[in-house]
Amino acid sequence: MDLVIENYGEINSVISADVLGVKNLPFLLTTEATEVDSGEWLVIDVILGSDNFPAIDLHGVSFAVNLDPDLVDSSTVKVEYLEDEYFVKDAPYISLTHQPSDGIIHTAGTKTNSVGSTGSGIIATVSFIVEEDAGGFKDDETKRSVSTSIEDIITTIEVTDIIIEDSRGFKYALPNTSLDIVVNGGE
Repeated sequence: MDLVIENYGEINSVISADVLGVKNLPFLLTTEATEVDSGEWLVIDVILGSDNFPAIDLHGVSFAVNLDPDLVDSSTVKVEYLEDEYFVKDAPYISLTHQPSDGIIHTAGTKTNSVGSTGSGIIATVSFIVEEDAGGFKDDETKRSVSTSIEDIITTIEVTDIIIEDSRGFKYALPNTSLDIVVNGGE
């Protein structure tokens, strides 16, 4: 695996460029804590499909998570594909997560058998510790985006380059998605 990471992006990456088309399959980010304090863990659920529009014959997925580098402690970032959920339930799989730079996470998960999964729900979680000094960028008027009070700031977590693959190897792009999080000023 070290050899893969050392040569990441030289020839291939976990984000594929070869797609057949675009699907409007729901790909969502949710969290129980839309407001966090510096120093806390933030856990984001990655949801693929819905009851009305389930993922059909899902064999693999890849995507990029874009975070404000001032918000996240890069050494704590984890992406976990959930073994008890529909995507990889009771099937062998492999995943790879790589941070080509602070605030950018590339990840992919694929089943290693030839059977696709059909369903909807959480397929993975993305978690990290909010930087202790995340409040430091709140005082800079040029970096303040939207604030709920003088001390709080809203930051956007964006997922881009979403690709799903079916058991035949056909790849499809999904629309980008995002989630706004409030980082509390604590005062």
